[in-house]
Amino acid sequence: MILETMINNFIASVTAGKDNSTPSSYESKLRHLKRYLGADRQTLTQTDIDQFRSYLLNRNSKRRGGKEVKGKLSKFTIRSVLATTRHFLKWSAKKGYIPQGIELENVKEPPAQPKAIQEITVEQLLASAAICGEEWERARN
Repeated sequence: MILETMINNFIASVTAGKDNSTPSSYESKLRHLKRYLGADRQTLTQTDIDQFRSYLLNRNSKRRGGKEVKGKLSKFTIRSVLATTRHFLKWSAKKGYIPQGIELENVKEPPAQPKAIQEITVEQLLASAAICGEEWERARN
């Protein structure tokens, strides 16, 4: 079975006809795999998957608004693409589309970057603390 058909079957199966953004999210994540290997690819090997992972980590361009621009993929993008690819590979092996054992083994994904608290949130927390006084401090501690 060709890769594009496998991906379409995967999305249809795991999203179970959902109308939310889940199907398009899976599609956008697996688009990286399709572009790298080619949509008409009929076989997958462990080497293909290992090279795909390396490609994501070392890529020096990304797509913005349909154009290729300079810059590395964000850590979030790499993590989510690898997680979706891992799910796709497990599903494909379970369905018999690919041989068992092709997976993203021992993948060290880039750590997620913590997001800073917005300034307004800090101000709201401090305002709440000022209102609650000692009782708030006891609850916090």
